[in-house]
Amino acid sequence: MGQLVQFSGTIVSSPGAAADCSFPAAVTQIQFSGGQSLIANVSSLNAKAVNSPSAYVQLDGLGVGETVTQGTFLYLRSNTAMVLRMTTFGAPDLVAEIPIQGTVIYQFPQAAYLKLLEAKGVGTVEYLVAGQQ
Repeated sequence: MGQLVQFSGTIVSSPGAAADCSFPAAVTQIQFSGGQSLIANVSSLNAKAVNSPSAYVQLDGLGVGETVTQGTFLYLRSNTAMVLRMTTFGAPDLVAEIPIQGTVIYQFPQAAYLKLLEAKGVGTVEYLVAGQQ
């Protein structure tokens, strides 16, 4: 039996404080969830210190010979600005370079699964990749 992957939360946007009080303005709250739960045969939870400002380094746990070979879910959090390079399966494979800082959540279709995850920058990332072996 596979693992069940679910996520949910609330995004809150409100005005900042000025002097001793907050401006009376609307607070926006967005409830979110991943919708339908994902079934994954395997997952890999890792933390990695990245010290590579000019070249990409592979993030362990995803790829050929790793725990997950076909990622359909990615949660990643970085403590600094970095660039992610994600390679998804296709004909040809699609490679995306995404500047990030903070939390990132991606879901991938099974037909275009995540097959390689790399980072460039200086900082620490924690990440969970779930999918198929």
